[in-house]
Amino acid sequence: MTRPVLLFSSTYVGYDFLRQIPSSPIDWNRFEFTLDPTHPHLFGCVVYDDLPGTLRLPCPRSHCLLVTGEPPSLRTYRPRYTHQFGAIRTSHTSISHPKKSLGHEGQPWYYGLWPGDTHGDILRFDELAQLPPPAKPYRISVIASNKTTTPDHRERLRFVQMLQDAMGQDLHVFGRGIRSMQDKSEAIYPYEYHIVLENDHSDYYVSEKLVDSYLGWAFPIYSGSRHVNDLFPTESFLRIDMYRPEESIHRIRDAIRNNLAERRFDAMRTARESVLYQHNLFAMIQRHFAELAPWSPRGRGCVLYPKKQATKQILRRFYERGLLLD
Repeated sequence: MTRPVLLFSSTYVGYDFLRQIPSSPIDWNRFEFTLDPTHPHLFGCVVYDDLPGTLRLPCPRSHCLLVTGEPPSLRTYRPRYTHQFGAIRTSHTSISHPKKSLGHEGQPWYYGLWPGDTHGDILRFDELAQLPPPAKPYRISVIASNKTTTPDHRERLRFVQMLQDAMGQDLHVFGRGIRSMQDKSEAIYPYEYHIVLENDHSDYYVSEKLVDSYLGWAFPIYSGSRHVNDLFPTESFLRIDMYRPEESIHRIRDAIRNNLAERRFDAMRTARESVLYQHNLFAMIQRHFAELAPWSPRGRGCVLYPKKQATKQILRRFYERGLLLD
């Protein structure tokens, strides 16, 4: 039986989004995805963050979903862009839309995204699902680039420096401008614990940093969104607050001393399964479209514009209708 087809579109160049889809149908894998906007039989369209260009689609707006990709501290999605879509999945509380689903956006995984020394080739869904927990030769790691764009970026750098001063050689620090890596797996898979420091502490924004830790079988020590308590078992991670560094460093040392990762391994395994099968971006997308009825071929299609172009198009329509003066 032919599965309905969804178009997936994004400006994220070089990212293999579709690697997160199982090779064979499972319970939630009921749609086929394409990157080809000219596909003749589209059930609907998903846009992740922004469009690379104007899309003219046969499907109606009701079957067009926007998933916002950037956190509230770094990106604004204006109504003239978001109102093109029939529904939105977002962590931005400020966005107003009649069919807004507020929550994490299912940020695409970076673990195993590139060839590297740890796993060799890129890891697709099937390889990640079958990846066994390894022996862990190293204790603890953290990834923190030298970015200073936001207050959370700056606080993260300060906290990592305090961690290094307190933990010395036991802590391995990776990141842009600090210690390079071919793939994030190099900073996660060999480590028993992985410190996850979000660069945005909004209530609903959860980046790929946390799920990458689960995928690499490293127990997450997490500073970020309160929403993760609704996503994963509370025993599957240790919460810290990088804005309270002394207390957080004490909690990290205490966790290592008491073998917290070993004692909570089953909870971490449960969280990892939910990353693959429930909080996977494509599982979330398919749950949304499974609730929509097929659209009538006699209906009108729609045109979607990129963020920057959407403003120009709306102003043009107003001008053509005589609502703007020269």
